[in-house]
Amino acid sequence: MTKNRAGAEQALLQRWEQSGGVSRPSDNFVFTQTRAEARQLNRRCQQIRQEQGAVDTARGTTVGGETYFRGDRVMFHKPDRGRGIENGYRGTVLQSSADRLVIRLDREPSESQRARGHSQVVTLTVRDVPKDSLTLGYAATTHKMQGNTVSNSFLLMGGAMTGRELAYVQATRARDNTWLFADRLTAGDDLADLAKAMSRSRGKQMAHDIAASGSTSSAGDRRTERGKGQELTRQLQIER
Repeated sequence: MTKNRAGAEQALLQRWEQSGGVSRPSDNFVFTQTRAEARQLNRRCQQIRQEQGAVDTARGTTVGGETYFRGDRVMFHKPDRGRGIENGYRGTVLQSSADRLVIRLDREPSESQRARGHSQVVTLTVRDVPKDSLTLGYAATTHKMQGNTVSNSFLLMGGAMTGRELAYVQATRARDNTWLFADRLTAGDDLADLAKAMSRSRGKQMAHDIAASGSTSSAGDRRTERGKGQELTRQLQIER
């Protein structure tokens, strides 16, 4: 736990880097509560990888105010079924130029997609990318990553969105390791404030937020998350 929010973000980035975020960004993912936090941490992760030579900045493609380079991770926020892309798909930039991106998607196409001529490698021109449909893919809101798992997750905790359902979703996205980062103002001196926030149910609001984010989680999944979120916050209260 750090003194302020900036300190929490810096500690998160240091752990992300130490855990292999530079060389294996697809395995190490940052979870935030707001899109503004995701945008900021995406840019900082990109910068760290640029500084260490993992991203080739010789040529870039600028779309919607963001510039993407060869080696960057990206995330789609709108479907493009003509290319076999669904909302939430992630991938790696293989080539970038002034007006074109070549991206290898993490997911291989299904048999039906292959039958329609879709490939795991897609080529996009700048005019092919609708507004707000593509971002860097190192960080995203927890709602956006609903139903997805990664090897290691790095959670920026606290804020108005905190509740037991979201807390459970945040804490169960990783197959291997989960790190939580919070500032003292949000968490309280002994984590009491954070534990209290995580104990409150925000089920109805979460359902609305998930629908807005494009997640396809079911009502049953959300009920499970509410129940397990209660257990998670009980553990936090015991262990803090």
